[in-house]
Amino acid sequence: MSELVTNARKYAPGLVLAELRIIGAWVEVVVWGGGPTVPTAHDPDRVGRHGL
Repeated sequence: MSELVTNARKYAPGLVLAELRIIGAWVEVVVWGGGPTVPTAHDPDRVGRHGL
């Protein structure tokens, strides 16, 4: 979660919101950046698909 928040804070303008939900045996992590568009993969062929 800290990596997602750090990246959103570093690359998205404006506010960053984070939400952590525990649903049964699952943990759901949601991070919103302040940008008006959905991010895209810069290099979708890169191992791990970094850059989204």
